[in-house]
This record gives sequence, structure tokens and C-alpha cells, in this order.
Amino acid sequence: MRAFLTLFIPLFLPSAVYWFYLKIRQRQGLPFREIPWTWLVVAGLALAAAALIVTWYADAEPTTGRYVPPQVIDGVVVPGHFEPAEEGVQ
Repeated sequence: MRAFLTLFIPLFLPSAVYWFYLKIRQRQGLPFREIPWTWLVVAGLALAAAALIVTWYADAEPTTGRYVPPQVIDGVVVPGHFEPAEEGVQ
């Protein structure tokens, strides 16, 4: 799902928007222009890069504390997580 949100949508959303724009122009009887593939690719790559950067910052884990690996407790998988560092201990 993350790959879809961070790669597929940003790369193909500009093309889909432009396609809808061309359909609207065609219905209004306005002239059709050649598709600007370069601008669509550049816009898609910029959106993909922005999505990856936002995901990177949003998923950042704290840099201090103690990492507790995933465990099975009473048949339930507890995911890995960070516990806050104790005072005076790094």
C-alpha cells in the first residue's frame, strides 16, 4: 500500500489530471495540443520525491532511548518499539 501511495499516485496523478483537462477542452471544441510528456514526467517525479520525503519524516523513530525488538507475549505479537531513555543513562 505504501508503494502505491508514494510512487504510483504521484507519478500518474499529473497524467490523469492532464487527461481530464484534455477531455474537457475536447468537449468545449477547443483545439487539441500535443501531450507535454517531459513536463508530466518532471511533475510526477517531483511529487514522488515529495511523497518519499514526507513519508521519511513522518515515519522517523526517535534517536534516543532503548530499542525493544518484536516479541510474542501470550500468543500476541508485540511490534518492536523504542522505550524512552532513563534519566542519566544514554
